[in-house]
Amino acid sequence: MKNFYRTAAVIILNYNSGINTTSLVNKLISFKTNIHILVVDNMSTDNSYVQLVNEFMGIIEVDVIQSEYNGGYGYGNNFGIQYVREKYNVEFVGILNPDVIIYNIDIISAMIDALKNNSDLAIVGAQIIDYNNYYNINASGWNVPSNSELILNHSLLFNRRNKKNTIFKIKDNIAICDCVAGCFFFTRIKTFEKIGMFDEHVFLYNEENLLGINCKEKGYYNGFIIDKYYVHNHIHAVNDRHTFLKKIRVAKTGYVSRMYLCKKHYIKYLVPLLYFIEIMNRIVYIIIYAKILLLGDKRG
Repeated sequence: MKNFYRTAAVIILNYNSGINTTSLVNKLISFKTNIHILVVDNMSTDNSYVQLVNEFMGIIEVDVIQSEYNGGYGYGNNFGIQYVREKYNVEFVGILNPDVIIYNIDIISAMIDALKNNSDLAIVGAQIIDYNNYYNINASGWNVPSNSELILNHSLLFNRRNKKNTIFKIKDNIAICDCVAGCFFFTRIKTFEKIGMFDEHVFLYNEENLLGINCKEKGYYNGFIIDKYYVHNHIHAVNDRHTFLKKIRVAKTGYVSRMYLCKKHYIKYLVPLLYFIEIMNRIVYIIIYAKILLLGDKRG
């Protein structure tokens, strides 16, 4: 057990994900460290907050709190960071999605060591394996989107997996990139405050791009550990009628956040182009939805 765990905390933002959150917290407890674990319930609409409170009541290393309202991913995590800073006065904080699977404590040790040994490193992540056991380096870290990438990467008609990044290795086990995947990373709280923390103007999506831009503007770099892996068990919805309508609502949220990113950090002529791509996406969604309805009628 390393002494620096006394100065570290992890935040798990829960929204209707009680089962996954419980599993992740229990896994962290099993590592038998004295790292602080904070669960922030972002005003779940199910009963998961009460379940989590009852599950971890009396466990000294776990706090379960609830945000004042559901202000989105950035708001909920900022709420948690302020809590652990004030209550525990920790130096390092980790952001963890409930659907992340960690197999041992070494990955956390490596992240905190990287921050301790590199004062200009703002955010550090690790390598991601998805729920299909697929590894894609572009999911772990990427560069701030160029003008063309900002537009084209939002399109449903282009294959994003062919996107190439400029990432290079430093100090043996850290790869530099502009943006680190937001599902699991560590940062030094003072540094995170200097770069503005999460931008609460976006509800969901594009948080990493905004953080990456802020880091570059403040003279920091980001990176990920190249020899440590975790699983992001994020399972996409299948294309039945109800889940597809949910997917459309999620896509709309992504568009709103990307438009905010565009207006704040990119040249103005990209705004109508992004709007045009969004219209094209909606046409694609209408066609797909019509096919789903047609197939449903035939099966019926």
